[in-house]
Amino acid sequence: MATKHQRLTHESESEPEPEPEPDTPTQTQKQCTFRSNVIGMLGLLSKLNLNNAHLELLKQTPFWMLIDAVRKGKLAEKACMKHDKPILSIIENYDTNDSKFLIGGKKVAIIRNDIKLIFGIGCGNKPIADLNKKKSDVAFATRGGIHDARIGSKKKKDMINEIPQKKKEEFITDEDIRDVVRLICMFICLTLFFSTSGVTIAWTYVHCMEKIEEIQDYDWAQSIAEILTTSMHKFHEKPRDAIGCVVALMYWICKHTDLIPRPQNEAIPRLLQWNTSNLKKRFDDFEDLTNVNIKGLIKEHIQMGKFCDSLLKDNDQVIIKDLQQQVQDLQNQKQILEQQNHGLETDKDAMKNQLVEMEKERDALKEKLQKMVTMFNTILQTQEQHKFLLEKTAVLEKDNNAMKNQLLKMEKERDLLKEKLQKMDTMSNKILQAKEQNTADLEKRKQMMMQ
Repeated sequence: MATKHQRLTHESESEPEPEPEPDTPTQTQKQCTFRSNVIGMLGLLSKLNLNNAHLELLKQTPFWMLIDAVRKGKLAEKACMKHDKPILSIIENYDTNDSKFLIGGKKVAIIRNDIKLIFGIGCGNKPIADLNKKKSDVAFATRGGIHDARIGSKKKKDMINEIPQKKKEEFITDEDIRDVVRLICMFICLTLFFSTSGVTIAWTYVHCMEKIEEIQDYDWAQSIAEILTTSMHKFHEKPRDAIGCVVALMYWICKHTDLIPRPQNEAIPRLLQWNTSNLKKRFDDFEDLTNVNIKGLIKEHIQMGKFCDSLLKDNDQVIIKDLQQQVQDLQNQKQILEQQNHGLETDKDAMKNQLVEMEKERDALKEKLQKMVTMFNTILQTQEQHKFLLEKTAVLEKDNNAMKNQLLKMEKERDLLKEKLQKMDTMSNKILQAKEQNTADLEKRKQMMMQ
């Protein structure tokens, strides 16, 4: 019986497309079919003309840190090329008994936190593998009128470009904007995280992207890591057929060994720290990974895994946005503090403290929002009371023609009051005072009329 992850993998497989030849091919060497790569995402994002509405929605997705790094030009194409030799060498050192890689005499596994840190993925703990969705279950397929059994990477690109062109002379709806964001996330998952021997993605992943505000609730990092590990089990003897996010192995080996010097400034996502071309050159110098130095990095791996988990677990949109800026500020602050006093706390401890403060700020914002909702309800009640007074005044107008001029003035005052009520965020107190004053004026007019 197929496992949950095997079902997701098999669902998205189709006829393979031609791939570039390996780094050092021979006449008898089988051509690699690795589809996982960063270049496809770079090419797509560089051509898209995204507006603020797209960006605000993308910030709510678990892939925003990676997307933002590409948009800001932090990821160069030459620095993130996929190279077959390092990937093949790492896969060949996979031990199926322990589900770990034998590197430098030690066994090390690729885990959820590795994926989160390498790609800067912020996600929750809701499992994806438990879902088993068909096309008929997916709202995106129904809404888009998709008749094909599956949609591949080319179809996704076409749909992303077609939506603004098709609606060029029409009103672009909020759902159109959301569909573009969904398609971008699908494309990244297909070409980078959940690549198979085919060119399509499982409908289960498409289903998880329907509610953009809930995409981060799913445990994308765990699913990526598990599918990659499942692939290692299946293809460790035929590494050229491996599927899943195999490109992560290049950054993973850099993270856990001394093959490439570790940078002083630790960026997020971690893939920004290393040039894969340098890794390829290092792999040209030796035949296996037996003598690679991994001593002393296991403890750091565990610590950074915990740090990554706390850094990226919060799904709140405001926290994620502030966190990116805070990471950059802390990196700059760290350099200054180290020059002034080497005895100050490390950057990691400072970031933990900042995260605690950010959680407090988030709670304060939520409390403020609740107060604003209460105030809004009060204002609605005030509007109903005001409406009642106006109706009562209209009845009095029928009994006394002399009140017509006064009622015209009251209607002008009513219009002014309505405009003030619409500005409840900043003028709620003034609106209440205006209402009290208006009520007093009405009472005076009533007394005058009765006299």
